[in-house]
Amino acid sequence: MRPLLETLRAVGRVDLSVGRLYEGHCNALQLVAQFGTDAQFSQTALDTAAGHMFAVWNTQGAHGIDLLDGDAGPVLDGEKTYCWGVGHISRPIVTVSPDREDGPWMCLLRGDELPLKADASAWTPLGMAASVSGAVRLADVAIRPDDLIGAPGDYQRQPWFSGGAIRFAAVQLGGAEALLDETIAHLRRTGRDPWRFASSAYEAAKYEDTLKALGNVRYDSAFEIGCSIGVLTRQLAARCASLLSVDISPLALAQAVERNADLPHVHFERMEFPNEAPEGSFDLILMSEVGYYLSMPDLDRAAQRCRDLLRTEGALLLVHYVRETDYP
Repeated sequence: MRPLLETLRAVGRVDLSVGRLYEGHCNALQLVAQFGTDAQFSQTALDTAAGHMFAVWNTQGAHGIDLLDGDAGPVLDGEKTYCWGVGHISRPIVTVSPDREDGPWMCLLRGDELPLKADASAWTPLGMAASVSGAVRLADVAIRPDDLIGAPGDYQRQPWFSGGAIRFAAVQLGGAEALLDETIAHLRRTGRDPWRFASSAYEAAKYEDTLKALGNVRYDSAFEIGCSIGVLTRQLAARCASLLSVDISPLALAQAVERNADLPHVHFERMEFPNEAPEGSFDLILMSEVGYYLSMPDLDRAAQRCRDLLRTEGALLLVHYVRETDYP
């Protein structure tokens, strides 16, 4: 699941609306793969290859969509709200209520073949207009029995139901990260240091203690993880014949490069450690106030990366503030 979450996070960083639509598409495909028949899965694959977009429309007001017995077969009657991609989604899955207490049933609609009445007037969140969301009304719409996916109640089965919330959160995380990056970028473009790396007394003392912990050893090849704007990098460079410093932020790296432009033995790369790692080996690895940004699986991955990169008898220095703070 992790590769999909990382993809959704990356899409969300670029455009939340596109991320939401893509997450719904993935959600629908997973539901068909998990609960549909072989024939339904095969047809879904063909429809996807033909360019059809899928979605899951589950939200409803006081009255949702009923599955009724019509004169010529089953029909749907009712309304769904906050339907993403109205007018663009051609293969939505809607949850419908059969005439019993077994839970909602999933129904795959051919939106390009049905009279879907949409109203987008109630959807007004800022920044999400491109998701083209609205209410969809179905009035005695005939369906085929093989349009029904799985059994009543399958939509709410775990862990697949909660998995949708996790995927949605991945999209929102990407958007939040993009907003943070843009805020920091604005501060840096205007000549400000948002984390006060160059002016904070705490940072200055931390740099001094970090260098003291290294002693008087000179290192042949060092790897600095999370260099930011390169303030500590410049001081660390005096202890190293070669120094590779990495950070995830290209804007921070641009300042780091400028700050250390006169040091030819210092090299910078944009890198998302531990998902990415350099080649070669090092006799010093420094990770200063980075670990608390990582999840436990990422910390485990980072530990293994450091084992693989560190030379025999090499030094690994981890710096982290462990006292109480007034921020999370």
